[in-house]
Amino acid sequence: MACYGVLTDYSTATGLCFKAAGNVILLVGRRTPGLAGSALYAALGAEGGVLPAVDLDRETRNMHAVTEMMIRRLALACHDISEGGLVTALAEMVMGGWGVGRIGAEVEWTSREIWRAIRLCSRRAADS
Repeated sequence: MACYGVLTDYSTATGLCFKAAGNVILLVGRRTPGLAGSALYAALGAEGGVLPAVDLDRETRNMHAVTEMMIRRLALACHDISEGGLVTALAEMVMGGWGVGRIGAEVEWTSREIWRAIRLCSRRAADS
């Protein structure tokens, strides 16, 4: 699945690198645990699994919201979680596309979820 938005002014496009210390990280969309299709699932040699159902109306609204945040210059960086979940996306945002990232990330988890590896590596963007 691919998601995209239309920016009429290219100057509002963001890169994936963090831009400044102290910026807020916003995770858009509902999260549900699940490792099917994730990099961690593959690394563990796991097979099978159930991919989440996708609510196209909800995801369309999410993508419009993200695009609008870019247009209004409220989003300084943006990245998907499709390869390895949140933990992989954060690492890629720290490193940058060509290893040019210079801003780290300090993340405080408020969730008391037991299966943090599942939450961090889940690719699920919608409730199943």
